[in-house]
Amino acid sequence: MTTLQLFVAPREQPALVERLSRPHELRAYSYEGGRISEISLEELSQTRGQLVSRVFLVPAGDDWEQSEKPRPRERGWIDITVGRLTDVDGQRVLTLTTLQGENRKGVVARPSTWLRAFQKDIQPAVTFGVRGTNVVHGGSSEYDDIGYSAEASKMAREGVIWKQYANDNSVFEPI
Repeated sequence: MTTLQLFVAPREQPALVERLSRPHELRAYSYEGGRISEISLEELSQTRGQLVSRVFLVPAGDDWEQSEKPRPRERGWIDITVGRLTDVDGQRVLTLTTLQGENRKGVVARPSTWLRAFQKDIQPAVTFGVRGTNVVHGGSSEYDDIGYSAEASKMAREGVIWKQYANDNSVFEPI
């Protein structure tokens, strides 16, 4: 399995997803509250009653039934947990966007391979290397496999806090 973690501004997410999807002819589906529905790239960062929080990128030829429970790893899909900009106790927080995919025997799609190539492809626009600090206990570590965009870096300089999840004890910053 390949996991790619990025801090990116919500307005940058559709372009990243399109950049990953286009060469492999992937369709985007939102997955909210157990319901799955096709979603356009423009809708990814817009409010639809609630923010889209999970997206599957599905190969165009995949003929799965939407009534089935989605199984992204088994079917060779890319599973994206979409980061968001939110307010927590009066502070703006940008959460981590996580992309995951696994190459599986018997499945033509190669999501793990695609994600590794995508990581190399975006490196001019994304910098890798962050420091995570636990604000409760004080420990910190550096993570050279977590990336961030220039826009996310600008947001951090303007006071936006980076976290994996909105209510986490750990905060991240560029190194």
